[in-house]
Amino acid sequence: QMAITNDKKIYTLYKNCTLYCHDVSAYQYGASPADFKLWELKLEGGSGQYGIGCVTDEQGVAYVTLKNALHAVNPNGTLKWTEKPDGEIRGVAAIDNAGGVYYNDCKTGKLIKVSPEGKRVVELSLADPYTDENPASGMRTSPTIAPDGTIYCTGMKGGQPTLFCVKGSATGHSNSW
Repeated sequence: QMAITNDKKIYTLYKNCTLYCHDVSAYQYGASPADFKLWELKLEGGSGQYGIGCVTDEQGVAYVTLKNALHAVNPNGTLKWTEKPDGEIRGVAAIDNAGGVYYNDCKTGKLIKVSPEGKRVVELSLADPYTDENPASGMRTSPTIAPDGTIYCTGMKGGQPTLFCVKGSATGHSNSW
């Protein structure tokens, strides 16, 4: 999944765990992507087979989800902070209008909220924890945030696909998301 900022910077994450930033406003017809690339950053965390990607906040910070890490990357390409899940991330993060960043930990069945400073502030056990013996378990999708601040995600609970709706303290999704 790619993300774009208000000032026309595109962030693209590849399976080799490298995040690229391109300035679309510098693009000219026939140009090579290298001609308008601003920077690239190799990240740790593994790509796995499910939903890696990034979203950006209004300041241009990219929040990158990999299998074993959530990274916050500054607009200049430097690493701001890293949050490691207890299990494994599946899906792309979501940002609320107060700057909270949410991701699903598939293995533990939890929705995790991280502060803009990179501190874990909330963990909600929603789905059944994932195990190899019970593959019909765990969190299944990226969280998404409605305009009223309700966080939606899906997972497996009691062997059944379940939609989880969580009302947090934020009142909406990020304007940039």
